[in-house]
Amino acid sequence: WASEIYADLGLRFDGARAETISEATAALADVRQDAALMLHDEHRDVDDVVDFLKRWLLVNDERARQMLRFLSSPLWRAYTSTYVEGYRLLRGWLDARPDGVTLTERFGTLLDEPLIPSSLRAA
Repeated sequence: WASEIYADLGLRFDGARAETISEATAALADVRQDAALMLHDEHRDVDDVVDFLKRWLLVNDERARQMLRFLSSPLWRAYTSTYVEGYRLLRGWLDARPDGVTLTERFGTLLDEPLIPSSLRAA
C-alpha cells in the first residue's frame, strides 16, 4: 500500500524490499533496549554502550553516539522501550486477526477504536 501512496507523490518505493528490511531489523530492536539498560541500570561507561551499539547494529561511531544521545535524554529515553514493546504487542495483535479480516482493516481498527494493552494481548 505504501508503494501506491508514494507513487501518488511521484516517489518510487519498493514495498517488498522495505518489508524484508523491516522484518530483518525488527529482530535487532532489543539491542537499543539492552543499550538503554546498560546505560541506566548497569551504569556502564558511555564508550562501552557505544561499542555495544556499533557491534550489534552494525553502525558507525557517529550513528552510535547519536543513538546514545537519544538514550541519555530525559525527554526521549523512555521511547526506546515504548517502541520495542509496542512493536511486539501490536505485531502480535495484527497477526492474530480473525479470518477474513485484512491487515489494513485490522490496522484501521487500531486507529479507530480506543484499545488498551490488555485488550491487545488478549486477542
